[in-house]
Amino acid sequence: MINDSRKGQTTIILAILIALGILVVAGISKPPTTEVPAERAVIGTEDDTLLIPVIPEGGSIIPEGGDTYYIQSAGPGPKIYEATMSPLSGAEPGIIQNWIVKVRYSEPVQSVVVTVIMDDGSYPVSLSLAEGTALDGIWMGNWEVSDTHEDIYQAAIDAGSGDASSQVVLTFQPLP
Repeated sequence: MINDSRKGQTTIILAILIALGILVVAGISKPPTTEVPAERAVIGTEDDTLLIPVIPEGGSIIPEGGDTYYIQSAGPGPKIYEATMSPLSGAEPGIIQNWIVKVRYSEPVQSVVVTVIMDDGSYPVSLSLAEGTALDGIWMGNWEVSDTHEDIYQAAIDAGSGDASSQVVLTFQPLP
């Protein structure tokens, strides 16, 4: 009798484990339920996410409004690790374009300059330390757009600290 009772318990435990296994497999195979905004597609893990604009037919990869870029720079000199510009696509003559750049370094950062390169020229925008310290701070500035960006639209971000400097160039390109 005891032997039959153990067989029954073993069968029940085995049935429970199989049911749990099916639930786990079903949960893993489901697509994520997190909704992605229509204008973005997300690729990667939570710690390593790459946002890719979803481009409408005949549209542009230049997003509306502002955009933030997370940057990893190598080599000596100040580390430019985040840049936000607003507006990006609406940067037409007469519009005020704002820049926010985050920079860190082991020595005090003395200057951060964004040079906006457009169709007819280059326009340096000197940023000022707005938050944090010269070792790890947020630099801000703006300029009145005086050019168009039909063919060329870039931003060269330079950070300087004594004899050390670094540069990051962002290129914005409309679709052909």
